[in-house]
Amino acid sequence: MLIFIFLCLIFLLAIGGYYIRALTVSGSVGAFIVGTMVTLGFKGEGLVLLLAFFISSSAWSMLKKKKTRQVTKKGSRRDIVQVFANGGAAALAAVCCFIWPSPLWIGAFICTLAEANADTWASEIGPLGRNAPFHITRFKRVMSGTSGAISGLGTFAALVGSCFIAFLAGFIFRIEMEYAVLFALIGFIGNFIDTFLGATVQVSYQCTVCGEETEKLEHCHKTTEYYKGLSFCSNDSVNFLSTVMAALLGGGVIWIIG
Repeated sequence: MLIFIFLCLIFLLAIGGYYIRALTVSGSVGAFIVGTMVTLGFKGEGLVLLLAFFISSSAWSMLKKKKTRQVTKKGSRRDIVQVFANGGAAALAAVCCFIWPSPLWIGAFICTLAEANADTWASEIGPLGRNAPFHITRFKRVMSGTSGAISGLGTFAALVGSCFIAFLAGFIFRIEMEYAVLFALIGFIGNFIDTFLGATVQVSYQCTVCGEETEKLEHCHKTTEYYKGLSFCSNDSVNFLSTVMAALLGGGVIWIIG
């Protein structure tokens, strides 16, 4: 009976995400799938943590759109690919926990969401700063939104975003403070892994009109040209890979220390 109530709640939240323009139709389907898998593996505790990530990241995305009067590079509404890129690893950890119950999967789950939240908060809050971000491999200032760029505000937002999830998880799952701190650190490190991958292997294109570097195949109403990176490695691929790495680190902490 309880699981049925949870499924109804997930369904309503997925529909609500569509109507507040945080999700596309496919994104709502993806959110329902991820929410269902997380609930099966981690019960109501996992669902609460997942909702904390979704609600906080969506709120920052909407705030950024309102302040800048433009859509972010990932789009203001998440489709199913973006949902799986950020929540897919968490869902996989939940499935593993459902099949082979172990605290190891709880650590992996928390760290995936801590990393995803750190990356999302950095991406949404960082561009609101006044100074242009600094590219970690080119060692120069670049345009806001460029893959592989960091800023002071964005870095601080990543740290706070990771701590928000890790410490909330510590309260929900009744985890000792030292573990919560480690999970927060892993989420924060995972954000830098994401940035490094974005700077080195993620594909990017260049607008033939304005010369701006972008992840889109079209810019200024013209088809963009390949600029750098691996053609099959998109921003969503980098996001998913970063959450997987965070999961491995989180599970490893539980396995080594626990």
